[in-house]
Amino acid sequence: LASRVYAMEVISGAKLYADQIRRRVIPLLRADIAVFERWIAEGKIAPVNATHLLFSIWAMTQTYADFSAQMTLVLDRDALQPADFDDAERLITGMVLAAVGLQDKPCEP
Repeated sequence: LASRVYAMEVISGAKLYADQIRRRVIPLLRADIAVFERWIAEGKIAPVNATHLLFSIWAMTQTYADFSAQMTLVLDRDALQPADFDDAERLITGMVLAAVGLQDKPCEP
């Protein structure tokens, strides 16, 4: 529920919590981006735009928290099942590892 409240605040322009986001969230995101950039500089991962990599990971994972109602409608069921989360984890992990050059294929079905 907290994730949805936060998402609605951001979607509506972050009018109430923009200062909190600037002070709390942005420094954490920049620290994570710096880790990706360090790994790129050290040759541990392929050169990618670290900011957009983090945005992509964030978007893919956040979707399951904020839009599960839409997913259940599309899947024609009452709730997401553990297998759905397992499939998502495998797919997202494979996509990210492939994007940074640590895996040849995005995922196995």
